[in-house]
Amino acid sequence: MAHLTDHIILRSATTDDASALSSFAARCFQETFGPDNKPSDMKAYLSNAFSPAIQAAEIADDAAIVILALDDRATTGQLAGYAHLVTHDTDIQLKRLYVDASWQGCGLATRFMDRIFEECRWRGTDRLWLTVWTQNHRAIAFYEKIGFRVSGAETFMLGEDAQTDHVMEMAVPQIVTRISD
Repeated sequence: MAHLTDHIILRSATTDDASALSSFAARCFQETFGPDNKPSDMKAYLSNAFSPAIQAAEIADDAAIVILALDDRATTGQLAGYAHLVTHDTDIQLKRLYVDASWQGCGLATRFMDRIFEECRWRGTDRLWLTVWTQNHRAIAFYEKIGFRVSGAETFMLGEDAQTDHVMEMAVPQIVTRISD
């Protein structure tokens, strides 16, 4: 039986992907957080976080790993999601993980996490961490399900609004196991 995610190709981003990623990332962020925030705060954040130039710089950063999920049925390789990791001396930060609303619930986040764990193991790190808005209950539930635990908090500025994010971390699984959404 074929799964919907069988049509997804995960690949590393290149700077040629910056423009498409910029539009996709801004749209996903707006769809996810726009309804719960002031339009002026969203506009300020989006303009400072997701321009094509910023995406190109993030992709080109030697400490970054940007993974794209592309639907191979679309002639243009339509984006279905992306992950942005940042390597540090002894750990890796999952800076962003977004899946298009039309792909949520079909296992794509699981595919991303499997790939992220592979990256961690390949780079010899055993700790993965992230920050997530305390009001993003769906994401928190997913991260807890796969083994992340809250280890602290930090402030995230969305425009002029200071929001609280959980800092969550986990030990990278050294044995490959399937997780599910």
